[in-house]
Amino acid sequence: MIPFPVRVDANTLPALVMGALLLLVAAALSLKQWWAYRRLTLNPKVDEAGYVHTERQIRNRLIVGGLMFVLGVAIPLGDQADVFFRARPGLFFAYWMVVLLLVFAMVVVVIGDVLSTLAYARVAQFALRRERRELEEEIRRYRASKNGHADSETQDANRHEP
Repeated sequence: MIPFPVRVDANTLPALVMGALLLLVAAALSLKQWWAYRRLTLNPKVDEAGYVHTERQIRNRLIVGGLMFVLGVAIPLGDQADVFFRARPGLFFAYWMVVLLLVFAMVVVVIGDVLSTLAYARVAQFALRRERRELEEEIRRYRASKNGHADSETQDANRHEP
C-alpha cells in the first residue's frame, strides 16, 4: 500500500481545508479574470482610458489570484512541516512571516485596486457630467433658435457662420 504523503488528523484538517478553499477561490478568480480579458479585447466600444483601467484591474486581480494560490499551498505545507520546524524555531518564524507578508501584499494590492477604481469612477463621472451640461446647453440653444427666441449671442454666432 502506498503511504498518503499528507498527514490528516484533527490538528491538520483546518489547514488542509483552508488551503483547498484558497486554491479553489484562486482558480475561480483567475479564470474569471481571463474571461474578462478576452471580453475586453473583443469589445471595440471601450475607450483608451477604460481599456487601460480595466486591463490594470485584471492584472491586479490576477496578482491577487496568484498570491491566493501560493497561500493555498503555503498554509497546509507549513502545517504539515511542524515536525521539521520543531528543531528549527527560527525557520518556523521566518516561514510564517513570509506567509503573513504574502497576506499583507495581497491586501495592499486589493486596497490599491479599490482606490484605483474609485478614482477612475470619479473621473468618468466628472466627464459624464461635463458632457451632459454641454448637451443640455446645445439643446437649449437649439430650442431657442427653433422658437425664434434665440438670445443675442446665438443670433450673432449664427450671422457669422456661412
